[in-house]
Amino acid sequence: MKIVKGMGREPRECFLLEDGRHLVPKGIFFIKRIQEPWTYAHSRSAKQLYFYNKDTHESTFEIPRDSVASFKSSLGTRYYWPWEDVDLSHDEGPRMERNNLIEFFTAAQNEFIHGPPRK
Repeated sequence: MKIVKGMGREPRECFLLEDGRHLVPKGIFFIKRIQEPWTYAHSRSAKQLYFYNKDTHESTFEIPRDSVASFKSSLGTRYYWPWEDVDLSHDEGPRMERNNLIEFFTAAQNEFIHGPPRK
C-alpha cells in the first residue's frame, strides 16, 4: 500500500500492483454465484466445499449443474458497497464488523424489494 495524491483533497491509500500501476479501491461488489435453493459451505471433516439444497435436503461434494447462478440472476441481485465515506486516516484503519455487513445487506435488500426510502 502507498499513500497517493490526486484523489480529492486528502491523500488516499492505494495498492501498488506488480507492474507499477496503482489501484485505489472505491467500493466492492458482492455477486451471487449460487442459485436458490442451493447453498454451499466448507466441510470441516472432509476439508472441502459441499453443496446443500434447502428444498430437497440433498448434500453433495460435486457441483450441481443447477446450482450455478445465471449471469442475469447474478447481475440482477448484485450489491455494490461504495467506500466514499470510509476514513482511512486512522493508524489501524477502519474495521469491518459482521453487524455492519448485515445492516448493509438488509438495507440493500429492502431497497431492492420496496424501492428507495422516501424523504
